Amino acid sequence: MVHLMVHLGREAQLGGPVHFRWIYPFERYMKVLKDFFRNPARPEGCIAESYLAEECIQLCSDFLKNTTSVQEKLDRNTEYENVSILEGRPISAGSPVTLTEMEKNVAHLAVIQNMAVVEPYVE
Repeated sequence: MVHLMVHLGREAQLGGPVHFRWIYPFERYMKVLKDFFRNPARPEGCIAESYLAEECIQLCSDFLKNTTSVQEKLDRNTEYENVSILEGRPISAGSPVTLTEMEKNVAHLAVIQNMAVVEPYVE
């Protein structure tokens, strides 16, 4: 390790900054290219085709991002002032309702009269 210090100065002088000589960015890019690999019969063509598709998607994405403006979308049912219309709105926490005996009987009768199974007995 002591002998290594003798050569580091000369290597820096010849090669310049170390980040220009690193292989790490190329290894990372090779991983990206390997992810494009799909067809073992024709690996080069598959990688080239996937790379071209990636470039086209990136170009379209940048073009659309810079040229189109997104308008604010109106919420559903904003024009309605009636609070009984709940479609498209979040439902808040429920509140308990206590029915009287008469209201229970009316609700029970309405359910029974609207069931198809009970129709033969109603006649």
